[in-house]
Amino acid sequence: MPLQKAKDFAIETGAKSISQNIAPDQKLKVKLPKVYIDLINELQELLKKAEG
Repeated sequence: MPLQKAKDFAIETGAKSISQNIAPDQKLKVKLPKVYIDLINELQELLKKAEG
């Protein structure tokens, strides 16, 4: 899945709840591939901007 498509999908399906459920405190017990960690971090940054 291309990165932009993944971003669109995540946003459409509730990026806020996804990012909070996956990494509520950034201390992941599970070792995620770096691309997922980068995507989560980017989504959280977008959410911060969107929330003002």
